[in-house]
Order: sequence, then structure tokens, then C-alpha cells
Amino acid sequence: MGTPQSTPFQLLRCTHCGDVIGVYEPLIVRVGDGVRETSRAADPEVPVPAAEHYHRACFTALKHAGKG
Repeated sequence: MGTPQSTPFQLLRCTHCGDVIGVYEPLIVRVGDGVRETSRAADPEVPVPAAEHYHRACFTALKHAGKG
């Protein structure tokens, strides 16, 4: 048994689909007109409050639909 372990990562949800973006998944971060790709494991400070966060596939789908 034991106590639940705290995680250093807060959960991020995809702006498009609402699912949780995993720590090791590719992550698209959009702030204003700027877009970058990273992962939570590579860049743990990613949760910029004013940013939109996407799974790579969701962002790609939006981009192909003319919304990204």
C-alpha cells in the first residue's frame, strides 16, 4: 500500500479533442502566432497559461482543415 505519489507534471488536455496529452507524447504548443513542438518530458515547464496545447495528430488535422 502506501501513499499516492505526487507527479511533477500537471495534466494537460488537448485543446481540440480534450484528451490528456501524455508526458512522452509529441506536444504542439501555440501561443499567439507562435507554434512549437516539444514533449512534457523534454520541456517540463511547458504549461504556459495562455497557450493552446495539442496532440500532434489533432494539430495536423486542424491545420489540414484550415483551422490551425
